Amino acid sequence: RTIMQIADLAAVHDVADSVGNGFWAQLRVVSCCLKKLRKKTAAITSERESVFFGTRIKSLLYPLESYLKILGILKELLQLTLSFHHPQAEGRPGSPAVEPATFSDPSTTTSAGAEASLFFTHIPLESAMEQLSDIDLSVLYGDMHGYQYPSRLKHFLRMVLLAAASYSRSYEKHHGDHLLTQLASAYYHGVGFLMKPVKKGRRIAQQYSSADVNFVKSFWNLTELPVAKRFAAVVGANVEVSREVTIDGTVPVTVRKWNSSEEVNVSITPTEEECRMFCGEDYVPPSRVKARLISFRCLQGQEVEGRGALGLSWRNPKHLKPASPFLILHFHGGGFIA
Repeated sequence: RTIMQIADLAAVHDVADSVGNGFWAQLRVVSCCLKKLRKKTAAITSERESVFFGTRIKSLLYPLESYLKILGILKELLQLTLSFHHPQAEGRPGSPAVEPATFSDPSTTTSAGAEASLFFTHIPLESAMEQLSDIDLSVLYGDMHGYQYPSRLKHFLRMVLLAAASYSRSYEKHHGDHLLTQLASAYYHGVGFLMKPVKKGRRIAQQYSSADVNFVKSFWNLTELPVAKRFAAVVGANVEVSREVTIDGTVPVTVRKWNSSEEVNVSITPTEEECRMFCGEDYVPPSRVKARLISFRCLQGQEVEGRGALGLSWRNPKHLKPASPFLILHFHGGGFIA
């Protein structure tokens, strides 16, 4: 019943033909958990006739119990999501019939015809946070972490969690010591957490509940160390194009149109009227913007004065890959975590 109610909410919040929002994401996580449960149950059933079933029963039941605990947590989160649904939306056409919010205050409920607010003003968030704090989330960061992701991403996330757990223990004991001391201690504790994932899950859950901003800054600053940057260059694949580009928005920008039979330069001039139209009155005036062009292979139009990003001379431009019609624009946030 809860899943059907969440599915009704997800259908209401779809934009045009795009089936994708936070409600569908929750249901997909539940679906992945149910698939894992079915797979583990089938594995246990097939092993029942084995001679060594009695000796392996503990190792076979452990993942099954873990997924059952995760399913219970997901049920709590789905019910909490339903409680966030604004009761004012029940009277609107096309809205699903959802039970009144668990945390809603009757005194704050308005008429059914009123417009729903985007903010959860009808919910005492303190009660919601207390309900979340009562849920043991350590099982989510143990052996089964990342079960809803592909294998490549899952292993990477588990490695990040292992590093966070081991570094949090060394940060707690050796805070203020030399960085090499902290890293050595983190390596020592990392071996223990690797052998006992249950303790790693408890450590991560404890660290997240403490919400220590200084630890978060210290942990993610490790990626800015010269050793970490060199390690990424050695392990990861080298890209042929990675250079900084400055776009001066105060003057017209001229770009070359490649899909034309002849060279055509297109001039783009941003105006304040367009900025106000798309961004409102509190817009940022055009200025110089720094961007980085990244491409795994050097394509036509990306070479600089006949040279590639790595300084290699391109004697024959015909050897370059043709220009791609696709471009991915990524705008990162301004906060520390972003």
